[in-house]
Amino acid sequence: MGFVMKAELSKNDEKDKAAEQKQEVKDKNWPVGDYMIAVLFIAYAVFMFVGAYHFPSRARMGMLTSAKFTPMLLSTLVVILCVVMVIRTRVKFGRLSISGWFHGVMADERMRRSYVLMVMIGVYILLIGIIPFFIINLVFFLVIYFYLKIGTWKRIVLYSVISSAVVSYLVPYVFNLPVP
Repeated sequence: MGFVMKAELSKNDEKDKAAEQKQEVKDKNWPVGDYMIAVLFIAYAVFMFVGAYHFPSRARMGMLTSAKFTPMLLSTLVVILCVVMVIRTRVKFGRLSISGWFHGVMADERMRRSYVLMVMIGVYILLIGIIPFFIINLVFFLVIYFYLKIGTWKRIVLYSVISSAVVSYLVPYVFNLPVP
């Protein structure tokens, strides 16, 4: 009996060491995520700045009260903060491996699912205005709900149709919003 307990303990010790090594690899490469998110936020901020630049600039009190001022200011602040984050990460951690981070992300199921969802949302945003709004919403909800496995295929179709109708017709009607 004592031998079996020692064997089980040694197996648990091996598992713990393997988990620690895996965590160590994640910890070594996790700052690359700061770079990646900073690049995404900078791209988004530039996109928002360019979009806000075309907003009307006439206002009672000049540029400060115009529709373009706040989004342009926030976009500029986001770019500045992201650049500071990249510089601080580089100074604190030195050179980092993007490929090591990517492999670590792909090995972790939760992280992989999160990034796949972000890519799906990005594709959805890019297709708005190209594909009719109700159709793109329906396809988006179908894909997301199937990916998240929220129920049987009948429920997924039902939830997708309801969600698409709410987002495409009810919300724009209630809040008097233009539909792309």
